[in-house]
Amino acid sequence: MQLSDLDSRDLFSLTWWKNAEGFCVGVQRLAGDQVHYENRKVLSEAIIAAVEAVTPKPIPAPAIVPPPPF
Repeated sequence: MQLSDLDSRDLFSLTWWKNAEGFCVGVQRLAGDQVHYENRKVLSEAIIAAVEAVTPKPIPAPAIVPPPPF
């Protein structure tokens, strides 16, 4: 993910801070949502993990099952 990709994401807040183990990133997708936190040694990895964790996953289309032969 590129930093410019964050422009197209629906995110309410993204915060980060440095801690003893590396970096902690908190992300809220919508106001009022619970904040999702990720800890990583590298800031960019923490951002990617946190943003992907709150990004809605596409629902797969159901498999097309052919009708049984007569």
